[in-house]
Amino acid sequence: IVLDIDETSLLNWPRIYQDDYAYIPSVPGGHCDFVQVGDPCGDLDWQQSARAAAIGPTLALYKLARCIEQAASCTKVDVFFVTGRREQAHNDEMASVWTLRNLQLAGFDGIARDHLYMRDPASTGSVSIHKTAARTEIEDKLGFVIIANVGDQNSDLVGGHAEMTFKVPNPFYFID
Repeated sequence: IVLDIDETSLLNWPRIYQDDYAYIPSVPGGHCDFVQVGDPCGDLDWQQSARAAAIGPTLALYKLARCIEQAASCTKVDVFFVTGRREQAHNDEMASVWTLRNLQLAGFDGIARDHLYMRDPASTGSVSIHKTAARTEIEDKLGFVIIANVGDQNSDLVGGHAEMTFKVPNPFYFID
């Protein structure tokens, strides 16, 4: 199974609301204190804070696939996270570190670093290029069959390399 992260596995609504739907990459000081309505919270600052909550149905799917809180006879299915987040340092910490921390804190237990695909910081063009390449590697190089690919954007789902695709709604933004 392949899961997208933002607005598929983790909910960024508090930052989106706080920023009045604006995209702000980062703010000086890098804090998301939410002291007053309208205090800016940069996207990277929010991600690094690891405060995004799990989206319930996606977390339930993950736990079912990974046999968490399931009967002993359950057979585990590998779950990969393929995100458009760029693997770059922010405040002296790599994005994969805070992404894995947030997933863990939100209840997605036991994700190995090799099951998280981050976007190259120098990549250009549509994020679908990165996501298709990641799924291709998971199938062709690692030998997995992707039985389900779940995301909130068409760019999460195009390019093949999945038996089934599932698009979850995202009323906040569109990514090409």
